[in-house]
Amino acid sequence: MMQKGFPRIKPEFFISVFIIIILSGCSFQPKVNFKKIPVNKFKNLNYDNTTFKFKWWKYFKDPDLDLLLEKTLKHNHDIRIALKRMEQADKEISIKKSLLFPNVSFSAKRTKSKQQLHDLPPFIPSVIETRLYDVNLMAGYEVDFWGKYRNIIAMAKHNRKISGYALENIMKTVVSNVILSFYNVKFLKQEVELIKNKIKLWKDEKELVQARYMEGLSPLTAIYQINTEIFREKSLLPAMEALIEINKYVINVLAGNIPEKSLKIKNGIIDVKRLKLPSDLPSEVLLRRPDMKLFVEKIFSQANFIGSSTADIFPAFKLTGRYGFENSDLKSLIRNSSSLYSWFGEIFATVFDFGAKINRVKEAKEKLEELKIEYYKKVLRVLKDVESSIVNFHSLMKKNRLIETRKRYLERIIDIKKSDYERGIADIREIYQLK
Repeated sequence: MMQKGFPRIKPEFFISVFIIIILSGCSFQPKVNFKKIPVNKFKNLNYDNTTFKFKWWKYFKDPDLDLLLEKTLKHNHDIRIALKRMEQADKEISIKKSLLFPNVSFSAKRTKSKQQLHDLPPFIPSVIETRLYDVNLMAGYEVDFWGKYRNIIAMAKHNRKISGYALENIMKTVVSNVILSFYNVKFLKQEVELIKNKIKLWKDEKELVQARYMEGLSPLTAIYQINTEIFREKSLLPAMEALIEINKYVINVLAGNIPEKSLKIKNGIIDVKRLKLPSDLPSEVLLRRPDMKLFVEKIFSQANFIGSSTADIFPAFKLTGRYGFENSDLKSLIRNSSSLYSWFGEIFATVFDFGAKINRVKEAKEKLEELKIEYYKKVLRVLKDVESSIVNFHSLMKKNRLIETRKRYLERIIDIKKSDYERGIADIREIYQLK
């Protein structure tokens, strides 16, 4: 049996609320259709029949590089910022989800007022003081009839994916830049070593020419010519040594170190025979690149924005309820005789806004079409970059094989010249020049 004094809510109220919730399944989210791009036709070159099973830099088999990248991925500032943005995106989803639930609030207050009365008979008090205690529980709920908030939540989820792909893209970019600078240092150090060896050869040849000059067997100009070559080679060293320090500086910055921190990188070059290209690279590139996935999520997020903007044009249905107690005596506050309640439904619609909401939807649709065009443009640009890189890769590999062949021929010629020199039928300067 219901206690006397509590409000009796009619069943028609629950039926009405239930019907409204059932009908709130409408949504204005547009469907996104992508034009099919024949990426499988972009197979102009032969690739190695291989699949990457590990992180691609593991194939260099350089433990120093692996350790450097491990530290970089942990301490790089851009990566740490991207991780924080992902955490913010997670919180934003929770914030948007709260829009689907009632907003419940509690308030308690005490009001005291004093009023002075004048020119009244003596038996009437000249001062009237009143106190009022008030406790209320309030709830407000907007029915998501047109899918406005569902689109906002979906948009927040797409933005979360965007943050994840942005993190992945940053990580790949940082790793690539570190590896590029790492091997630039190795190559430059190798180049410096070669230049120093050339200078040593020129100096050895200079001693020989000077000895011959003293015997009248060589002209003075030959000595000046060798000196010119020595100074030319020496002039290359400062620039290369500066480039080594610049690349070390870049690595330190990317690794989150103090830029001036000493960084030791051992000598050595890559065994190019280890470098392979995965099969079907162009046709699969769209599934592998995080920047492409990020762009797709931007398109879906914009579609949800169109849905929420369209829903905002239509009327909003709100329910607001209040239940509490009010009494001038604090001891008598929580009792049936002090209770009060109210609830009301509200329909709110914008009648005239000079076309602001409608034009906002039109603008969002134009933005969606712009993103689609940019996506198709990016697809073609990515395929072009991949194809160009593959062409360059094969060209460099071919050039490397030709250089190795030329090197072997030169080594054989040097051996022949050494044999001829020992038999007295060749000039030792020819050996220096070949080296």
